[in-house]
Formats: sequence, C-alpha cells, structure tokens
Amino acid sequence: TEIYTLSLHDALPICHLPIMLLTSRTTLQDKIAGFSAGADDYVVKPFNAHHLMARIRLIARIKRLELSRELQ
Repeated sequence: TEIYTLSLHDALPICHLPIMLLTSRTTLQDKIAGFSAGADDYVVKPFNAHHLMARIRLIARIKRLELSRELQ
C-alpha cells in the first residue's frame, strides 16, 4: 500500500506513460486508493492474458489521445 501514498503521475519522466496496477488486492478500498494515486487501470489477479492485453491496448490508446490533445 506504500505505492498508494505516492502520486503515480507526478514523476515528470513518466507522466505520459499509462499506469496499470496488477495486484491481488481486491477490495473496493484498494481499487479506490489505486485510482486516487493516479493509476489508469486496475487489474486483479488472477487474470486472463487476452483480457490483460486488451486493457493494455486500451490505456495506451487513451494516453495517445490525451497526448495528442495536449500538443494541439
């Protein structure tokens, strides 16, 4: 839970990268803490590999759209 005490997107060199938490923590409070810390997605183990890849593609696409809007 220490990672939740940090803001994940505050580090300038990685602020444009999507952040996915892949964890065994399943409570609603854990998920809220992860998103509040700046995670873009939260995946709970065990997971399906095809589902995980789809979510990775999704958050990458969202980040690309956000970056293109910032550059306009």
